[in-house]
Amino acid sequence: MVKKNIEREKQTDVGQMFSDVTLLTVDGKEVELSDYVGKDKYVIMDCWASWCPPCRALISKLKDIYLSQQQKTFDIIGVATRDKLNNTRDAINELQIPWTVLSDDGMPTSIRDVYGFEGIPFVILFAPDGTILGRNIDETQIKQMIGM
Repeated sequence: MVKKNIEREKQTDVGQMFSDVTLLTVDGKEVELSDYVGKDKYVIMDCWASWCPPCRALISKLKDIYLSQQQKTFDIIGVATRDKLNNTRDAINELQIPWTVLSDDGMPTSIRDVYGFEGIPFVILFAPDGTILGRNIDETQIKQMIGM
């Protein structure tokens, strides 16, 4: 398993093109990551779970960035992982998350499988063309990378 994660990490390292994965909307509809990434906007993908205190704290910081940058070519998508869809929906309402949140609940391939990570929160920044600009970055690095 460690070997697989290392290989997936190499395939999705900084400078590589994003890897597509099928996820669920909070309404339970299947979508592709490519529906959001590579569409001429910088995209932050925040992988989180409703039960994760550090994830919840990061969402608050990301919300500040999102609200100050939403008029620019920039977006955030959340991807709930290791989380039940009902719990994700509750957390979206509770935390008042203003961006799109997707889930890998019940999907044959998780976001962790595709991007080779275990710990959350886990943030990736994609360039407008879908190239990976940063992996496992924090809010300070995000601000630097998007020019805040």
